[in-house]
Formats: sequence, C-alpha cells, structure tokens
Amino acid sequence: MLRLPVAEIFHSIQGEGQYAGTPMLFIRLAGCSVGKPQEDPLVQNTDMEVGLAPLSGSKEHFPLLSTKKKAWLCHAYDGRPFWCDTDFNKKLDATPEWLLSDCWEEHICLTGGEPLIHADKLNALLELADKQGKMIHIETSGTIQWPQRLPYPQLSYRTCPIWLTIAPKVGYKVPMIERADEIKLLVDKDFKSSLIPLCIQKHKNVYLQPVNFELEIDRENLELCLGMFKLFPGWKLSVQLHKFLGVR
Repeated sequence: MLRLPVAEIFHSIQGEGQYAGTPMLFIRLAGCSVGKPQEDPLVQNTDMEVGLAPLSGSKEHFPLLSTKKKAWLCHAYDGRPFWCDTDFNKKLDATPEWLLSDCWEEHICLTGGEPLIHADKLNALLELADKQGKMIHIETSGTIQWPQRLPYPQLSYRTCPIWLTIAPKVGYKVPMIERADEIKLLVDKDFKSSLIPLCIQKHKNVYLQPVNFELEIDRENLELCLGMFKLFPGWKLSVQLHKFLGVR
C-alpha cells in the first residue's frame, strides 16, 4: 500500500500569497533537497552569521527550532543564506486515504521541505483529492521540474486546478518559474533588487515576503519589503498572516 512520508498535518488558514486567509488542510511532506543540515561541513565551516536565527529574538549561530530540531541552512535563488524556520523531519508514513480522512476544507496545501521530491508518490493523493472536489496547492522551491500538465497527463479528467507557488531557491528551473501561479521572494537585509532574474521580473504575480522568525514577524525585513514597492509597484506583500494572528 502506498504511503507518503509526512512531517505534520494540520488545519489552519493560508498565511501567504494570494490565498491568504483561506482555510486549508496542510500536509507537510518530509525531507528537503535544497537545504543543508547543520552537520554538513559547508555549514559547520562558515564563520559568518547567516540570515536570521528562526527562534524568536535569537541570534544563535546554529539555532534550534521550537520542536528542538536543528534548523537547516538554505539559500535563496540569488545565493543568500538563511535558516529555514520549518521542521520537516518525518513523523509518520500515511496513506492518501488517511491524510484526507478529516479534510473538510475545500483547499489542500502540500508543502515541505520540498514536496516534489515525492513526485512519484503524489499521483494517488492528487487523484483522491480531485475525486473529492478539492483544490490542490503545492509550495515548492522550483528546483525540481514538474510536468506542464498537473499532476500527470493521464489525469486529464481533472476538474479542480492545482495552484503552484514557488519560493525560488538556488538551482531553480526557469520553466517552473514560468509555470508558477505565484512567486514568493524572501526579503532580508541582503536582498538586492539588481539580482532578481528577468523571468521573475516578468512574472504576473510576485509577492515579497520578509524573512521572519519562527513564531513572529521581523519588522526590519517587513519595512524593506514595503520600500521595495517603489521599484516594483505591481508586486504585492505576503506577510505570513498566521504569524500576525498567532495561529499555526
């Protein structure tokens, strides 16, 4: 029986992007292909303070998450390093039927880590969600090529769309940027507008999102986002609404 590796599953509102405020079932799949654990020599040997530690108000060089797991080091599309604020360690293996058994929401968000490392196992879950009339949201780094027709060509009967959100990391694929329904750019003190690739500048739906602490907003990065709209007045702000509200 097919099972997916799951880090967590929970009910909440979407806090980011175009669907902010929308009730969703969040399925966080385990594992990540774009970050590096603290044990990696490339992380251990760095002497610089990278990004912002994900613990609220903390500036620890090798921070822990609130789950007591070690944060992973990631790099944005332009090479900027930051600590990932997410625990994507596997907690259980679950069937698609079990994952959707308590789904009353109209929207399901598949996130990570990097959910598309499990692309070969997603078909059954997407097919079941489609039969239940759910809309699927996939949050990805854009580093794994995904078919233009989602989820797979044989699912041509699909009536519910898939919304693809990309927060581009190092190694992103240009076709994925072009396919995305929305782009999220993470903004911190080292963000440089001159390094934004043309394929992103030309995208119709771009959000600027401050790099925040794990449980609260970084006000300085928020101000940087607001100032950036002078250069890109057609772009929008993604504030991580759930952190403002103090919900999961």
